[in-house]
Amino acid sequence: MASDRQHLDLLEVARRVVWFKPPHETLRNEIFFLNHAMTYGDVQDVIAIRRHHNDETLRNALRNAHPGIFDPRAPGLTGTLFSGSCPSRRCRCDN
Repeated sequence: MASDRQHLDLLEVARRVVWFKPPHETLRNEIFFLNHAMTYGDVQDVIAIRRHHNDETLRNALRNAHPGIFDPRAPGLTGTLFSGSCPSRRCRCDN
């Protein structure tokens, strides 16, 4: 039962941070989901994500970031956990 509730938490995060895809589809691509959650997630999203994903999984999502999702100015989970270590070659920029 707790597992179902936790999964529902992640579905809700997915719905908020990836508004242009169904949540179940979003969760099938872990790196894509985590990239968006790190950029657009709020404190409650971070809490839900940390229940399911360890630091190594989050670092892997940063190392394998999808192009165009991260913005070096975005506060999200990246700054909270990894001192703003945005994957620079894959960041959106002002140029």
